Amino acid sequence: LFTGIANEELVNVRLKDVDLGGMRIQIAMERRNKARQVLFPPFFRDELTDYIRIQRDKGAFYLFESNRKTKYSTRWVREIMKRYAEKAGISKRIVPYFFRHQLLSYLKEKGIMDAKVQLLSGLKHRGNLGFYKEIGLSDVEHEYRDAMDEFPIK
Repeated sequence: LFTGIANEELVNVRLKDVDLGGMRIQIAMERRNKARQVLFPPFFRDELTDYIRIQRDKGAFYLFESNRKTKYSTRWVREIMKRYAEKAGISKRIVPYFFRHQLLSYLKEKGIMDAKVQLLSGLKHRGNLGFYKEIGLSDVEHEYRDAMDEFPIK
């Protein structure tokens, strides 16, 4: 919800990929044989810390995995979201991409430069590659944290 991470990236996050101190998550980008990092806001750290502690106590490897010690599938994440939406009385179809889109749109509305939002999203376009090389995660971190202080869901 707070990272802009894609569903297929989410299911591959390992416990060791989460840096609670730096409030970052390492994302393996298998298609590009690279990795990137996404940020998460300070108000989410305690909840995530508690969740990771529970997962470690269970002997988990992935951030989200079943009782059978297998990572969740993207389909299962969509099903979980559907069930929570039904419990909340939401009849509209809810999919993980909506959260990604909502966050990226929110960051743009807060005036964060397009290239920085794309850095957070992991999207790369050939025409912008030279520009992206000059922007690092630290360049967007302050703006991301400021924007997330006002994020409407906590």
